[in-house]
Amino acid sequence: MSEHNIPKQNQPAGGLARAASPQQHEPQPAPASRPPVVDREVRAPIRDAAARARELREGSVFHEDGSDKYYIPPHEIPDGWSYEYKRCSVYGQEEKAHQMNVQRRGWEVVPASRHPNIMCEQDGLILMERPKEITDEAKRRDLRKARMEIAMKEEQLRATPAGTLPRDEGNAPRASIVKTYAPISIPE
Repeated sequence: MSEHNIPKQNQPAGGLARAASPQQHEPQPAPASRPPVVDREVRAPIRDAAARARELREGSVFHEDGSDKYYIPPHEIPDGWSYEYKRCSVYGQEEKAHQMNVQRRGWEVVPASRHPNIMCEQDGLILMERPKEITDEAKRRDLRKARMEIAMKEEQLRATPAGTLPRDEGNAPRASIVKTYAPISIPE
């Protein structure tokens, strides 16, 4: 009998069965059961996580104030200007087209001599500046664009396809959109 001709009720649950050989007629011993989980096996990963967290806190990953390495103290930024890190390279390859686009939007490289205590270029990013007034206008424009996109999607949810009844006809449920605003907690 080939392995494909074995009746389905004799096949193991995992898939194809093989023809029984004379040695397989004897009952096989049951596999050893898994030893019970010992309390120290459960706690070991917790201790390892705590040790790793301590290493990170003691290392140079976090600044003293808990902020990221790209934080620029506000007193370092001249009045009327805004600072942002912008991409200048990816995997060591310069991004000329992106740099030109950023410059067209008013960003200029911050001279490193102005801030000897700040890393002006790191991890493929470079510190750039432009007048705060222009940055504020861009943020307002981006917010306006995002709100318009949300309004268009909400209108699409309320609209009905051509040739169908309106959504407010009779007892049919209307599409309802619920917006909530709630504070989020910021871990210390």
